[in-house]
Amino acid sequence: MTVFKWAFPIYGALHFLPMFLFKWKTFISNPMSMLGKAGWGTTRSAAFLAAFVASFQCKCLTQVTTARIPMNGLKQHAISLGVFETLPL
Repeated sequence: MTVFKWAFPIYGALHFLPMFLFKWKTFISNPMSMLGKAGWGTTRSAAFLAAFVASFQCKCLTQVTTARIPMNGLKQHAISLGVFETLPL
């Protein structure tokens, strides 16, 4: 949630400013549709970044945590290949 709150204003500027600068005639004629599209794009982009950061942090945390636990060769090899998330523990 922290990443989402941090990224939302950044992506908001990236979605709303070009709309105002380059599609102002369309915005004047149909403002609710344009605001809806920009709002949805902002939410989608911020949510994607938040999910990506969360998955990367989980991957790093899992690797650091499991590096201390002795494992058989298959799981250790899977961690080194980056497919650890697909294997059951």
